[in-house]
Amino acid sequence: MNRALFLLIGAALLLLLPIEAAAQQIPGIISQPLEDGGQQWSLSLQTLLLLSSMAFLPAMLLMMTGFTRIIIVLSLLRTAMGTQATPPQSGAAGAGAVPDLLRDGPGLSIGL
Repeated sequence: MNRALFLLIGAALLLLLPIEAAAQQIPGIISQPLEDGGQQWSLSLQTLLLLSSMAFLPAMLLMMTGFTRIIIVLSLLRTAMGTQATPPQSGAAGAGAVPDLLRDGPGLSIGL
């Protein structure tokens, strides 16, 4: 009973909010047209896009190499052998990085 009354009062309070509050813009995200037809984005939006891309780039790098496939095969091999804790996941990651670097080394010109 108390929960239903609380929800009813909460809904009534939401209806009393001014309508103008919903129509306001977010002050940090601003796009202004330039004279040459381009757009100038606000600094906060540029920072948001930069940090988002920096978070996504490692995933893209892993998808472009065979490292993910090697790690999956090593974890399946570990499961098939029945050893859940040996070798640890960090050891499998290190063991997966070596064949990946040897395979991708000539294309990356790292000189292994």
